[in-house]
Amino acid sequence: MGVELFYVLSAFSLAMMLHVRAIAGQYSLTGYFIRRFFRIAPMFWVALLLYALLFWGKHTFWSPDGVGWTDVVLTASFLHGVLPGSINAVIPGGWSVAVEVMFYSVLPVLCKYATTTISALKWLLASVGVYFLFGNVAQAYFNQSLPENARYLSDIYSWYMSFPAQLPVFMMGIVAFFVVKEKRFKPVYAYAVACVGALLLINMPIQAENHMLPRHFLWAAVFALFIVANVQRPFLLFDNPLMRLFGRISYSAYLLHFFVLIYVGKIFRHAMIQAEIKFALLYFVVAGITYFLAAWSYRVIELPGMKTGGQLSRRFEISPV
Repeated sequence: MGVELFYVLSAFSLAMMLHVRAIAGQYSLTGYFIRRFFRIAPMFWVALLLYALLFWGKHTFWSPDGVGWTDVVLTASFLHGVLPGSINAVIPGGWSVAVEVMFYSVLPVLCKYATTTISALKWLLASVGVYFLFGNVAQAYFNQSLPENARYLSDIYSWYMSFPAQLPVFMMGIVAFFVVKEKRFKPVYAYAVACVGALLLINMPIQAENHMLPRHFLWAAVFALFIVANVQRPFLLFDNPLMRLFGRISYSAYLLHFFVLIYVGKIFRHAMIQAEIKFALLYFVVAGITYFLAAWSYRVIELPGMKTGGQLSRRFEISPV
């Protein structure tokens, strides 16, 4: 459920950023989209090139007819989230970026109408309705329109990998922001909130997915509780130098670790060692290689992209009176 943690954090931090800029009189819709574009596009396109070369023409679980030009073009333009057969076809895990970009598109509207904790909760309830409506309609449609060899993607897309399926998760991050902004509870209660989140986490259902009470909603609620508590009283477990270090390079690491796993996994696949030991070795080798690659790409690709986006966006910012 790492993607859900990313979505809740993203919604929380972006809502906070838009609020701060609005107060400072520096809000610009154009500037906002420029910053978002340069934050994700450069590294995403590098990953696209890497995986397109790796998977071109191959028949995979996410692309049973083979990765082709349609998948690459849709992915390059961040439109791969509109079809089950393209959303995760080229870049492993790329579906989450497609959903995130859709969230970027609607966030200014959400922040315009969700202005308090109560109104944000109302939007959260509305988003749950969107989840159920879209899930049923989309699954019925794609069950009929998808080729028989790709029909299994219908359920995954309709109820999990699409933007409407994840919209309530984003809304939980926005609700968390307003809870903090409006000081809905005193910092002294932060530990109690964290304990509630921990208890929910311990009792989290791990059985097969239930569309009526999906796991990603439950995990998102727990993450929102942890965020609210940690903002009030930072916990060493969540807020420490190691977490900050990995947090900075997490986007590159997310896009690159699949590539590392594919090739390192081939080396370990036939190793005649105990499964638990093999997993531990594979985990640390993949994590180590991914860290060094991600740290390099963060400095060489991500940071220049963010700097460029910041410089261009400032041309559209409204200076405070």
